Amino acid sequence: MKKHLFIFTIVMLACAILLCGCISLGPVPQLAADNSLSSVPDEYTVKAGGRFAIALESNPTTGYTWQHVIGDTAILRYESLSFAAEDEEATGSGGVETFFFTGAKKGQTTLTLTYARDWEGGETEETKTIIVTVE
Repeated sequence: MKKHLFIFTIVMLACAILLCGCISLGPVPQLAADNSLSSVPDEYTVKAGGRFAIALESNPTTGYTWQHVIGDTAILRYESLSFAAEDEEATGSGGVETFFFTGAKKGQTTLTLTYARDWEGGETEETKTIIVTVE
């Protein structure tokens, strides 16, 4: 009897672990509605543990890439970056870079986004600083 109970418990735990990966947390709020820096708000509020994304037009083949600097990484955490090309078959095609962030703990910090060529020593094409409040 104990052996059957043990096996049943193991099977139930395995099912629970597998189902956790299937749960959708819903859509991630995206701050740039039209993928341009001008549509990113000056201030944004997110709940602790909440996620948001910023998607911006980009063309890394020209040497320009989006950079980000977080004022306090204890408050706001960078999660990941993805790039989706407009035309995957066209060499040199631009696309959209999407940054994902998570509110780590309550507080307020800055998030600065810069579109620049790394080797041009501080010359930037576009810059935006957002005040992020984590509740």
